[in-house]
Amino acid sequence: MTIHTPCEQNPTPESVAGQTTIEHGSRWQSAIKTAFALWLLATVVCGLAYPLLMTGIGQLLFPWQSNGSLLFDSQHQLRGSALLGQQFSAAGYFHGRPSASDYKNGAASNLAQSNPALVAEIRQRYAYWHQQRPDRPVPSQLVYASASGLDPEIDLSTALYQAPLVAAARQVPVTDVEALVQQLAQRAGREEPIVNVLQLNMALDKVLSAR
Repeated sequence: MTIHTPCEQNPTPESVAGQTTIEHGSRWQSAIKTAFALWLLATVVCGLAYPLLMTGIGQLLFPWQSNGSLLFDSQHQLRGSALLGQQFSAAGYFHGRPSASDYKNGAASNLAQSNPALVAEIRQRYAYWHQQRPDRPVPSQLVYASASGLDPEIDLSTALYQAPLVAAARQVPVTDVEALVQQLAQRAGREEPIVNVLQLNMALDKVLSAR
């Protein structure tokens, strides 16, 4: 007579199903643990380590640029950013390109070219500058906004166009104003030099007003 031990008995369908369920559960737990570990690693590397590394490098090598290229006057008052244009309307200051925003809230007007309001604004700008200097053609940069509405620079020719007006308002020789414009003109890699309007107006207050 042959005696069968428990390990030699044929497995029942219930035992096979139970073993399969246990194996599947173990696999799911392993997959969940692996996914969580990868998520945690990606969060630490991409969300903490990399931003901190880039911030540290920026602060160490390019502190002015990484902090927004902010410009302060002699009284340590914030005047704006060298990267964002802002509007000047007072006499004795250079005007930048038209914009619907300033350095505090960057936003364009979003007016289409066919919009009557935009056409009226352009005509008004042209009429204003033509009245200021009827002897010279009006520069397009004083009439049309840039694509972003935030450009902080104007061409050198546009700045020199305004130099006599600024000099007359400040009652200084126009040659002094033109010399300051030329001094601040940036020529690297451009067909025509450009001038940062905010930096130019700050230099006007600092240099010419001190005389």
